[in-house]
Amino acid sequence: MEKRKITLLTTACIILFFFSFYLLNKNKKTDRVQSNLTNLVSDLQIKQDFYYHNFKIGSEMNGLYAPDITYLENHHEKKISELGQGKPILICLYKIECSACDKNELKELQDAFKDTPESAYILCSHLIKRELYVYAKKNQIKIPILGISADAFNWLAENYGKPYYFVLHPNLKISHVYFPSKDYVELNKQYLEGVKRFLSN
Repeated sequence: MEKRKITLLTTACIILFFFSFYLLNKNKKTDRVQSNLTNLVSDLQIKQDFYYHNFKIGSEMNGLYAPDITYLENHHEKKISELGQGKPILICLYKIECSACDKNELKELQDAFKDTPESAYILCSHLIKRELYVYAKKNQIKIPILGISADAFNWLAENYGKPYYFVLHPNLKISHVYFPSKDYVELNKQYLEGVKRFLSN
């Protein structure tokens, strides 16, 4: 009889142990699922904000006219209206604040336009022009880099202090405004490929 009680007690302890173990694992699994869902929702929110930011600024800026600013080429002043020889071109605009950027945009731009470098230009302030030249030479970037005044543009996109793209049309109208992000390399690539198709039509 005593032996039977001990067996029952041992069995009950084993069952209790395994049940506790099961509950613990179930809770851990639930926590993992909840954590993954939280991360997914957070990632989706960031991506949604990225889309909204680009859409909002693009909507507000598309159709504006760029000032016919001057740039230096071989110590001669020229106007940006002369770029593209009557065709729309893609502009990548770098600001002073971007001298410490990782410059992924320039690599992405070079990759997309390596066979048509005349369809894209990099505009930057005179203060960071030398830095970009050094970077471009080191990374075999063939897209022309043109120095402009730091306050050449005075529009919404300038408030963000980040590199951005826009298409400049021969009449100086702009379209296709886009802020690239190092977190969305594939989206940057899609944008550049889409603009390249647009420029080739």
